[in-house]
Amino acid sequence: MEQFYSRLCLPHEQNFSNKQFFLLKLLVTCIFLGRAWQAIFMNIPLSELLWDEYLLHDAIEWLTGNSWEHYVKTSDPFIQNLQTFFGIIWLICGGLCWGDWLKYKISRFFYLFGFVLLFFLSFLYFKELFYSWGQWAEYSLQVGSPIVLYLVAVGKVQNSPALRFWLQILIAVTFFSHGLYAYGYYPQPGAWVDWCIRVFFMNEKTARSFLVIIGILDMLKLLIIFIPVRWLQLSMIWYCVAWGFVTALARIVANFSHDLPIEALLQYTPETLFRLVHGGVPLLLVLLWQHKNYAYNQASHSLASSSSSSSVL
Repeated sequence: MEQFYSRLCLPHEQNFSNKQFFLLKLLVTCIFLGRAWQAIFMNIPLSELLWDEYLLHDAIEWLTGNSWEHYVKTSDPFIQNLQTFFGIIWLICGGLCWGDWLKYKISRFFYLFGFVLLFFLSFLYFKELFYSWGQWAEYSLQVGSPIVLYLVAVGKVQNSPALRFWLQILIAVTFFSHGLYAYGYYPQPGAWVDWCIRVFFMNEKTARSFLVIIGILDMLKLLIIFIPVRWLQLSMIWYCVAWGFVTALARIVANFSHDLPIEALLQYTPETLFRLVHGGVPLLLVLLWQHKNYAYNQASHSLASSSSSSSVL
């Protein structure tokens, strides 16, 4: 009975190891840098909102005193500058992930502002695809990981059951949302079919069938990842690690051009960067589970040694 009580009293929270914290910072940095690259040198769908006549027509004409047509013709420089501003904030946030910057209030303000902009960006893509909830939920890991890093960096959370549970939720929701597209609940993206053809050398029919199978597996993970059978959970998480990294790297591999290699890398590298989190956070969860088990075994060994010494005395 005493040993059982001692097990209940074992600490369920451990500090992040240097390796775990480094991985989390690297993944979040990739998100911010990828989005900064996209905003500064490419495009984000700000015009999807700012040129929405149904939502903004009356407000724009009242605020500017000009017609909607005049606003649309003259607002492109403003949108481009706003997009660049977003990119600069995300670039700063990428640097704030390192060192002790998040200990300072001004740094925390910029970081959280960058997080809000990421959330806003996910809403823009949600709106762009006709308010499909699966599209918005797909960004769970990309939006959730920066706030996890913030909470760890400022000492609010550590390697605890609650944190690991929320990471499971972010992983499950992200992959379930991918599965809705791969399965065909939403129209299968033509780009995904092309990637399967180019990367795995499939024909179109096989590629679409393959995506349906992947979609079913992605949706099943929403249930399996929470079944309290560790080998089953680990199997699904390692699948997420592999498939998450494959789909991130596929952006470069499938779209690489031998004729224009630099242009292809400049265009698709940011898409790979902010999607590395899809394989990286599942890998982080595996490391957190391993660290938890190691700490538990060490604590159990110490308790056993203490009990043995007491019995000898």
